[in-house]
Amino acid sequence: MLAGIEVPTLIITAQDDPFIPYSMFNTQAIMSNSWIRLWTPDHGGHCGFIQRPRVGEDVYWAENRLVEFIVNQDGAR
Repeated sequence: MLAGIEVPTLIITAQDDPFIPYSMFNTQAIMSNSWIRLWTPDHGGHCGFIQRPRVGEDVYWAENRLVEFIVNQDGAR
C-alpha cells in the first residue's frame, strides 16, 4: 500500500512518541518511495509539536511544517 503512493505525502512522527513506535516507520516501502517525506523530530511525544512563536509562524509546529511542505511542492517528479 505505501509503495503505491504516487502523490506528495508527508509523515510527521516524533521519535519519542509513547504510543506509536518510531521503528514502524523505518520500512523499505517508506524509505524507497520518493513521494513520501518522513520528518522525525527527536521530541514531540504523541501530540506535542508546539514551538515558541517565530516570525510568520504560530506555536503549532506540525501545522507550520505541513504548510511549508505544501508550499514547496512544485509538482515535478
